Amino acid sequence: MDRDELLAELQGIFRRRPVLVLGCGASAAMGASLGVQFPGMGELADHLRGRVPELVGGKPGPLEQWGRCAALLDAVGLEQALTDQPVRDRGLLRAIVDATAELVGTADRVVRETVLSGGGTGLALARALGFLLDSVDAVNPVVHVVTPNYDHVVEYACFAARALCLTSFRGSVVGSFEPDPNKQGNLQAVAVSRGRGRSRREPRPLRHVALWKPHGSLSWFEADGTTVELGERPSGAERVMVTPGVGKYETCMTQPALVYHREKAGEALRRASAVVFCGYGFNDRHLETALLPRLRQGLPGAVLSRELTSAARRMVADHPRLLALEAEAPGATLCHCPGGPLRVDGDLWDLDHFLREVIGR
Repeated sequence: MDRDELLAELQGIFRRRPVLVLGCGASAAMGASLGVQFPGMGELADHLRGRVPELVGGKPGPLEQWGRCAALLDAVGLEQALTDQPVRDRGLLRAIVDATAELVGTADRVVRETVLSGGGTGLALARALGFLLDSVDAVNPVVHVVTPNYDHVVEYACFAARALCLTSFRGSVVGSFEPDPNKQGNLQAVAVSRGRGRSRREPRPLRHVALWKPHGSLSWFEADGTTVELGERPSGAERVMVTPGVGKYETCMTQPALVYHREKAGEALRRASAVVFCGYGFNDRHLETALLPRLRQGLPGAVLSRELTSAARRMVADHPRLLALEAEAPGATLCHCPGGPLRVDGDLWDLDHFLREVIGR
C-alpha cells in the first residue's frame, strides 16, 4: 500500500459514515488545541492519592482499603491497582468518583468557557461531526459517537458545529433520563408523499449526533431514584460515573442510564458500516464484546493515536481491515496496514491533519 492507496482507503471509511469511538486521547487533543490540559491516568492517580483520604473523612475502614490501592499506584497504575484491589465500600467508591470529577471537571470548565467565548472555531472534532452530518440521509439522520470519557468535549464540539446532540435525556434546565427516542425532543413533522399529489405530515427524526457514554458523565446525577442531567450537583445526589477497575463493570450492569448507554453503544457498533477510533486504548471489555465480532467479519476502520497502546497493536495485528496511524516523529506518521508498515509525511495520525489531508475539511 502506498500513500495514495492509503488516502483512498481512509476516504472510503469516512464515506461510510463511521461510528466514532473517542478515548481519553481525543479529549486531550481537543483540550490541547484550546490550550487546556486534560489529566491523564498518572495525574489522576496523584490527585486521588491526596484527595480521597480527605473525602472519606478519616474513617478507618475506607482508609485502610484505599491504602492498599494507593500502595500499588506507582507500580501498576490506577486502572490495575483498582482491579487488583477492588473497592467495595460505597463511601470509598463515592470519594473516588467525586475526586475524579473534581479534577476532570476543572479542565472541562476551561474548555467550555473557551468554546463559549468563540474559541471553538475550527475544532477538528466539530469539523468531523459536521462532515458526517452533511452525509446522513433523511431516513436515518444520525451520527453515532461512543466515548468512555466523563467530560463534555463531544457536546462542546456539537455546539461549535451547530449540531443537535442527544444523550437520552429530555428537558433543558433539568434533563430527565428518557430511554424512548421518540420522547427526547428530536422529531419534526415532514410532508411525506402518498402518491397522486397527496402528502401527509409524519414525524421524522432531526439530523443529530447520538452520544453514548457508557461510563457516565460529569453532568449526570442520581437523586431520589431518578437519573438527571444537570450543570450543578443537586444536594444529596450521587454522580453517575464509574471508576476504573473491576467496579466499573458492576456499576454499568445495574445503573439504568449506564445500562441503556452500554446497550445503545453496543448496538451502534454492531450495526456500523465502519468505525474510527480517536485516542482510544482498547481496554473496555463491554465495548469490545460488541466490536470484536464485527471486526472479525471485516468491518473497515481506522485508529488515530499519538502512540498506540499494546492492546491497540494487538487489535490491529488481528484485524487486517483496521488501519492504524500513530506518530513516528514530528511531521511523520507510521501507518500499520496490510502488507507492512508505511511511513508518510505529515501528522496524519492527528484528527485535525487527518481531516485536511483525507477529506479536505
